[in-house]
Amino acid sequence: MEQKGIAEYTERLREKEKIGLDVDETLVQLLPDFLHYYNSKYGTKHRLEDFNSYRWWKVLDTTNKQSYKEMENYAKQFRTKEDKLDFYQVKSVPGAIQGLAELEENYKAYLITNRIDVMSKNTSKIPEAFSRHSKNLGAGKLGNILSEDRIYYTAGELSKTEVCKKEGIDKVIEDNAEEALELAKEDIKVFLLDRYWTQDYEEHENIVKVEGEGKLPYPGDDWEKVVKLLSDKTTGFTEDPKAKILF
Repeated sequence: MEQKGIAEYTERLREKEKIGLDVDETLVQLLPDFLHYYNSKYGTKHRLEDFNSYRWWKVLDTTNKQSYKEMENYAKQFRTKEDKLDFYQVKSVPGAIQGLAELEENYKAYLITNRIDVMSKNTSKIPEAFSRHSKNLGAGKLGNILSEDRIYYTAGELSKTEVCKKEGIDKVIEDNAEEALELAKEDIKVFLLDRYWTQDYEEHENIVKVEGEGKLPYPGDDWEKVVKLLSDKTTGFTEDPKAKILF
């Protein structure tokens, strides 16, 4: 790319509005695979529909600290000899790829996740995987809405609210009702996706609950509705929102 082209690209990116994105159950599916691991290990029968909160430890009847330990054990089983972390068939949330492709024209996104350090290598692969799977969409490509350079890990460090304040982000797409309320109280507009664990949430003027008409936990059309709320687009997705195997 010539110098002038680089300058124009940088300027366009600078002018785009910032938006925060949660990762798990917003962009990629994590809980279904983790539950399979957890139930197999302990002989339990936890189901997705049991999760009336995304505070996992409450549903699993354990502690917050222990739930993070279980996640670490779950993640470590996927390490390769090259010390790379590759989950078995990481799937996108239905509608997420199409949604970001539609929003790319006006937004640049920051991934803000509570994922632990051992999952960081896997997480850093998400922008490229989403971009690769968007190339056949009639809606367009993801372009530069996602970037490996714009990922924040909040486990034990900055909170999601602090990240948003630091980066000047005033809109977030989220699936965790408790996190949504914390953000909303700091005057950050939250678009809360439709999940089993967001059916019972505390209402706030800064929380927009996006109801889907498809089947929980990932109706798909909730992402379509988010696009309409965040842009001037009035048409729907050009293809049915389906999960994609990312890597």
